[in-house]
Amino acid sequence: MQGEDNTTCTTPALFDNVEQPTIHIVMSITTGDFFTQLLEGAKLQAAKIDSKNEVQVAISQSDGDDDVMAKLILDAATDPNSVGILTVDGHADTLCDVINKVTNDTVPVVSFDFNGAKCSDSQILTKQNDSHLAQSVLNQALLNQGMNRNVGYVNDLNYAPLLNRNKVWEEMKAANDWNELFFVDNAANYSSAEALQKAIDTAITNSEVEVDFIYAPWDYLSVNTVKALQATSSNGTAVYGADINNDDIQVMTKPDSPWKATAGVDPRAIGAALVRMVAISASGNDLGGDDIEIPVELVTQEFLLDNNVTNMDELVLIDPELTLLGFMQACWIDSIEYDITANDQDGSDSTHEASSSDAGIFMGNKMVPLLLLIPFTALVSSW
Repeated sequence: MQGEDNTTCTTPALFDNVEQPTIHIVMSITTGDFFTQLLEGAKLQAAKIDSKNEVQVAISQSDGDDDVMAKLILDAATDPNSVGILTVDGHADTLCDVINKVTNDTVPVVSFDFNGAKCSDSQILTKQNDSHLAQSVLNQALLNQGMNRNVGYVNDLNYAPLLNRNKVWEEMKAANDWNELFFVDNAANYSSAEALQKAIDTAITNSEVEVDFIYAPWDYLSVNTVKALQATSSNGTAVYGADINNDDIQVMTKPDSPWKATAGVDPRAIGAALVRMVAISASGNDLGGDDIEIPVELVTQEFLLDNNVTNMDELVLIDPELTLLGFMQACWIDSIEYDITANDQDGSDSTHEASSSDAGIFMGNKMVPLLLLIPFTALVSSW
C-alpha cells in the first residue's frame, strides 16, 4: 500500500483465516523446461509469503482441453483453503464464463498468457512483453542475416503469446522482404517432439532453395527446430527463438549450434512474480493495473559463449535483471533466493545468494552492483 512504513509491514490477515492457505495453479499444458522452471519459481515464492502459515501451491493441468480446465478452475475456487487462482494459457471463448463466476464470488484470478479482455474486469491479465520479445530477437536476425532472406517459420497460433509474437513476425517479414518458404503451423499440437521434428525436417527438405534462418518463437519449438536442422545437416541455417532456461542455454552453446538469439527472463522469476501477483491481489491491494506486462531481455549466443555461460544461475549472476528485480513486489513478501556457485578471483568456488544483504556478487572479475540486488521495497514505498 502506498505510503506504508516498511518497519511495521505485516503479512495480511487473509492468510491466517484458512487452515492451509493454497494458491491453485491451473495450466493448459506443461510441455517443456520453461514450464517446469516456472512452477519451481512459483513454489519457492509461495513458501516465502507467510512465515507463520506456509502458503501451498496446488498444480493441475488439462492437457490442452479447455472444458477440463474450466472444471479445474471451478474446483479450485470451491476449495475452502483457496486464497487465489493462477491460470496459464487457455482460451477466452471457453473459459470466460467460469472466470467471471469465480471472480464475482471474490476469488482473485491472475491469468498468464491468456487473451481474456472480454472476461471479468476483476481478472488480472499478465504476460511477457511479447512484442518486445519478438522485436528484439527479429532485430538481431536482421542485424545478423540482413534483408531479402529465405526464411522458415515454426509456430502455433492457437495460443495468445504466440499470436502476439506472430504479429511482429508478419511486420518484420514484410518490411525486410523475407521470403517465407514454409510455415509449420499448430506446432504445439504434434503428438510428440519427434513428430514435430519430422514435420520441420520435411519442410526444410522440400524447400527449393536453402533456408537462411528459421523463426520459432517458443523454446519448445526452437529446440526441436535445432534438432530438425541437425538431422538434415542444414549447417547454413540459423535459428531465432524465444525464452531462456537451462535446457535452452545447453542447446545454444553446443559447438556449431544454429540457435543465434532468444529473449525472455528466468522462468523461475516469472513463476515467482505470478505468485506474488496472486498474493497481492488476494490481500486486497492494487497491482497498478489489470493488464500487466513482464519485461524481457535479449540473450544472444555470442553473449553466452563470450561469458562462458552454461546455465541460468551463471546467467543471472551476470545479468540480475533476468530475475525481475523489484517487479510486482510487496513489503511482506521476501524475494526468492538464488544459490549460485561461481569462481572467485582467487579461483576457489563459493556459493552466493542474490539477496539484499549482498554488497555485490563476483563473476570472475565482474562485479554486480549492489543497486541491482536491492529489493524494490527498499527503494520505494510499497504495499
